[in-house]
Amino acid sequence: MIVENKLIENIVVGTFPKNIKIDLNMAKEMVNERLEFQNGKDYPVLIYANGFKIDTFEAREYMKKEGLKGMKAGAFVVRNSIEKMIATFFIKISPPPIPAKVFIDDKQAIEWLKQYR
Repeated sequence: MIVENKLIENIVVGTFPKNIKIDLNMAKEMVNERLEFQNGKDYPVLIYANGFKIDTFEAREYMKKEGLKGMKAGAFVVRNSIEKMIATFFIKISPPPIPAKVFIDDKQAIEWLKQYR
């Protein structure tokens, strides 16, 4: 298991290992693990990013398409305002087909996701 997934208040909460670098094979494994965990049901998803980095172009493209399966909305919790600015920039230049937002405070992220349950 790469990402620890939990179900809290009908929201999938995924916690990445600190500073993990994700390649295509790892991206596929993570998505499959989450989809198995969700057991065919769509959920809003909270992601504790912990400084993860998608390391290859192929992994980024895979995550943009396949990585969103089963997600009603996605909230990313990052460690600081610099990470928030970078992640928000990427969401704005390449908007996903689901609602997505970046937070530093996990309580705010959960409150935002509750509207998508």
